[in-house]
Amino acid sequence: MRQKHPLNIKMPETTEDSVLIDKKLAKKMRINICKEVPNEVLSSILMHMGFTQIKKMLLVSKEYLNKIRNCYFLWKNKCEPYGLPFLRSNTEFLSIIRKNKYLKQSWKKGTDERRCCVVTNQTDITQMVSTDKYVISSSDDQTIKIFSYNGIYIRTLIGHLGGVWCFCSDGKYLISGSTDKSIRIWDISTGWTIKVLTGHRSTVRCLKIYEKLIISGSRDSDIRVWNYEGDCLHILSGHSASVRCMDINDKFLLSGSYDGDVILWDYKNGKTIKKMARHSNRVYSVVLGKNYIASGSQDATINLSKIDGVLIAVLRSHRLVVAWLFLVYGIKEELKYEKYIITSGADGLVCKWDIMTGNLIYKISENEQITSMFVICDLLIVSTVYNVKMYDLKSGKFIRFLKKNVSGVYKVIGNDRNIIIGFSEDVTPNIEIISNIVHLNKKIKLTL
Repeated sequence: MRQKHPLNIKMPETTEDSVLIDKKLAKKMRINICKEVPNEVLSSILMHMGFTQIKKMLLVSKEYLNKIRNCYFLWKNKCEPYGLPFLRSNTEFLSIIRKNKYLKQSWKKGTDERRCCVVTNQTDITQMVSTDKYVISSSDDQTIKIFSYNGIYIRTLIGHLGGVWCFCSDGKYLISGSTDKSIRIWDISTGWTIKVLTGHRSTVRCLKIYEKLIISGSRDSDIRVWNYEGDCLHILSGHSASVRCMDINDKFLLSGSYDGDVILWDYKNGKTIKKMARHSNRVYSVVLGKNYIASGSQDATINLSKIDGVLIAVLRSHRLVVAWLFLVYGIKEELKYEKYIITSGADGLVCKWDIMTGNLIYKISENEQITSMFVICDLLIVSTVYNVKMYDLKSGKFIRFLKKNVSGVYKVIGNDRNIIIGFSEDVTPNIEIISNIVHLNKKIKLTL
């Protein structure tokens, strides 16, 4: 007597029967992934799919649509490339992802741009900053100029007796540092000086603000912590040469100096936390993450360390000074972490590294020195001496020129909606503001 198959399917007697049973078996073994797979497992599967594949699954049925749209961890993970904030609802995630993808597509094509160019009437541009309302530039001619995003001149801040080499803003106030050794606090809306902070014995080279604290680094080798009332709360002494660069978060300050040292500070209490792995030459760039820190030097290396000071890698690919560092974040188990680091400098190279392995992912070779770089909407914006280019952050693939063949590019900065280029044309400093004017309220058609 013929035995029954465990799935209660009649065993085949002919080839035709075998084909028929294969179909029946396939039907019985088919799994409804949205019904029978837990949300956590479903999210893990979908995380490895692209937006096009996910879109196809959304179109299968309403059941698939509702289940996938409610995969919280999936959409949180898909926010990763944009460095987006942690949100509470899938609706927020989906809305932001759509907008960011649409902005990215719009930036790549360049079809929804409005450009305006202003002559700054300064001798040069030493620094640029953008706020919600304004584009601001400083100069070695002692002035700070404020413009609207439409290119309209607003006002000039005058008061320094030397070149303004650094400044930052919280939107309401502007803090500037100068070769005259002073720091000034300005009211942006009126242009008036609120306070003048004195105490440094040489040029104020770098500035940071966090909450209600001002941190200044000087060529006198000291770092000073101030409040907005003008009181010097702490003097951080530890460097033996000019303080060139700083980065800050809610807990720590990281500083790099021409003495080759990189120091982590508890700036709120005025204490040294740790001296990190030092360089054999001047430090020109530092970046401070939650778990990792990095420093770039004139010795052409990048030191990558854990926040506790343990050196985990020395990244070697550059040939000259590494002047620009940028961290790219990922999301794992609901926590934001440092996933990649982008490095660039005087040798014209832009490198993307995997922080966990120290492996070089890609290298972009320019023919000129890199003057600045930043990231918007998963796009890498790189300025060289004569050009400004756009690349895909993930792959390093060239997309298009934003500015081409000018006399010189000082710097490029921006936000999701604006790219601001400081450049010279026939020795005249200019600022070009490229605004993305695409309407995000209209129906968005995306590969999602």
